[in-house]
Amino acid sequence: MHFPKIPKKYLGHFLRGYFDGDGCVHFARAVGKNKKLIIKRVRVIFTSGSKKFLEEMNRTIKIIGINGGKIYPSKRSYQAIYNTKDSVRMFKLMYQDTSINSFFMRKFRIFNNYFELRPKVVDVTIKKIINFHMNGLVAKK
Repeated sequence: MHFPKIPKKYLGHFLRGYFDGDGCVHFARAVGKNKKLIIKRVRVIFTSGSKKFLEEMNRTIKIIGINGGKIYPSKRSYQAIYNTKDSVRMFKLMYQDTSINSFFMRKFRIFNNYFELRPKVVDVTIKKIINFHMNGLVAKK
């Protein structure tokens, strides 16, 4: 299976749809020596039965500044796993210029939780995306 040729302006939308179907996001947490919560990293993972598809996806997103994930064989598939910096870039690409209810909120909320715990990585673009999608969805105190 080959990664399709997608116009640059639609690439984020395509990746978000693929992510909602065959992707995941998680961040590693640990408790430090002083019993303080440590956020180690966030990772975006895409799964495919086709290694070629993931390799071509990596080449495509490298052009727009995401360095590419490492591809690992899984039991019956392959996974492209992206480091923290690339995962944050992927968040911006996938959720920028989206409308309300155009994706699964469960995965978006995982990113949001990470950003709440790591405010140093939150820039103007991330704030704008989160404010737009979380406005009115969070109970006011």
